Amino acid sequence: MSTKSKLIQKLRKRKDYREAFVASQISTGIPFQIRALRKAQNWSQEKLAEVTQMLQPRICAMEQAGYGDFTLNTLKKLAAAFDVGLVVRFAPFGEMVNWADAFSPDTFNVPSSKEDPVLLQRAGQNEPSAIATHNQAGANRMSALLRQAIDSASITLSQGGTIETRLGGAARAATEPMPVTELRAYG
Repeated sequence: MSTKSKLIQKLRKRKDYREAFVASQISTGIPFQIRALRKAQNWSQEKLAEVTQMLQPRICAMEQAGYGDFTLNTLKKLAAAFDVGLVVRFAPFGEMVNWADAFSPDTFNVPSSKEDPVLLQRAGQNEPSAIATHNQAGANRMSALLRQAIDSASITLSQGGTIETRLGGAARAATEPMPVTELRAYG
């Protein structure tokens, strides 16, 4: 049985597992994206803190897998800083399973408005094909790494209600702690 099939079975049977799955997708996916988008801009944490008018230690915390205290205002500030859109919506679990199955470092990088294929195309071109081409290329490049990460990831819900996500492979490497040189104390 595939990892995806096992995940679907668990989601089908247990509400607490569905809740843990949603929480893990948020607390893993968003930190990865923030860090990838910051690095794509060649920004330090200090620079992102300056642009968003937040403190650097908060940026550091938000980039760590497991951080789950995101507010919509914080996410809007980050989207504005990176000049990207932000999608927050409720979704069926099947869609979330497919999204988790397509989880890869390539999907962390989102083109800014200056690189967005739809915004760059000339008038009269077919918009949906530009979106499909961009999305398919990103999904195809890293699907093997994604499957390795998913195969070695686990979600655990403790008796006390604590959610624990364990990552392996490429996902674990992406969550390695930042070097101490990027941490600064503010008084």
